[in-house]
Amino acid sequence: MKSKAVFAILTFLMGVLPSLALASEPIEAAEYAVRQLIRGKMGSQYRVVFENSSERFLSFSETVVSGSGHIYDGNDWDFDRSFSYSIKVRNDGASTRELAVTFTNGEKHTDSGSWKPSKHKDQSIHLVSPRWYENLSSGGVVFEGTSSRNVSIEVFDRNNRKVAAEAANVRNGRFRVVVDLPNGQYRAVASPGGWEIGDEVRFTVNSSGQDWGRPQPYLKLAEPARNARLTNSRVTFSGNSSERSVYLQVWDDRNNRVVERDIPVKDRYWNSLVVLGDGSYRYTVSTGAGAETRTFIVDTGKSKPKPKPTPGDVSVRIYEPRNDSTVGYRFNVHGTCPDSAVLVQVFDERGGKRYEQRVTTNRGSWSATVPMSPGRYRLRVTGHSGSNYDEIWFNVR
Repeated sequence: MKSKAVFAILTFLMGVLPSLALASEPIEAAEYAVRQLIRGKMGSQYRVVFENSSERFLSFSETVVSGSGHIYDGNDWDFDRSFSYSIKVRNDGASTRELAVTFTNGEKHTDSGSWKPSKHKDQSIHLVSPRWYENLSSGGVVFEGTSSRNVSIEVFDRNNRKVAAEAANVRNGRFRVVVDLPNGQYRAVASPGGWEIGDEVRFTVNSSGQDWGRPQPYLKLAEPARNARLTNSRVTFSGNSSERSVYLQVWDDRNNRVVERDIPVKDRYWNSLVVLGDGSYRYTVSTGAGAETRTFIVDTGKSKPKPKPTPGDVSVRIYEPRNDSTVGYRFNVHGTCPDSAVLVQVFDERGGKRYEQRVTTNRGSWSATVPMSPGRYRLRVTGHSGSNYDEIWFNVR
């Protein structure tokens, strides 16, 4: 019985695991599903290329395929965005399910959990040689892969000039052709004439100093400034980035996400206009270079209660701690106000109230001792009449 079981397992593995040379059915089905999802969600103009894909045994009927790749809508070396993915595939590649594609800027797309038939055998091209970023010592470059139809191999140099083109005939779903190339850095495309189902690889021949279309990533935020107080409900978000788009998310003081959008980058600059009501906000901008989070306040004065008539202006001032300063876990707050009392409140970054105390003033001054755990907080002190307040941000070490 044991020998029969071992023989059955070996027979199964020989049928479903990929060879060292060519892509397996599960990988071809996975890449087909990823390409269909991205182009369906983001636009048919996008080219999808896979840097690597690997499979992991899950059961006698399913395999998990995961990998990474890039998209771009041009015909040059610059990638638009990079992504990683994971998907479950029938071992015969007949169907897929539970696809998740995550871009480096945080954007995520998913497909349904039910099995979806795969048509990759009609629309599948997969280059397996040369490998991505491989540095070859010989100019006779072997292009090998799998395809459902004859393909052409086009090779471009670092200046995006076509330096070679060869036809590759397919036999039993496989193709192989040798192209002579001088030393240099190259981008090769295999396609049947319609790039939407093509594949690409980047490699060098006796060369170094590789630049694969990935500029040194960076992200800079210009506005809103950190802890800014804005008096206009029309809020501009702007900055600079090395990528072609940034991902903006904005949360209100109740931690509700009120804005979520992709913003295109043009000439390394991005901006977007959002209309927001009065209140405290937190926003995050993310790209493949990382992410940055800031907070700001919109205070147009329209949502405040009108001041009660009083002899003279009512004014609240916070003198300690200073804005953006760092204090210990038990610290003193003090300031001035002509009212008989003030309301001292402390909120965390998400807008949650962490402390509140009514403090009586003495000859126009007020003070209180506040205990707080490490973190970043917003201190608001409001006059007893409610006609004015002051607010600062501080950190507890």
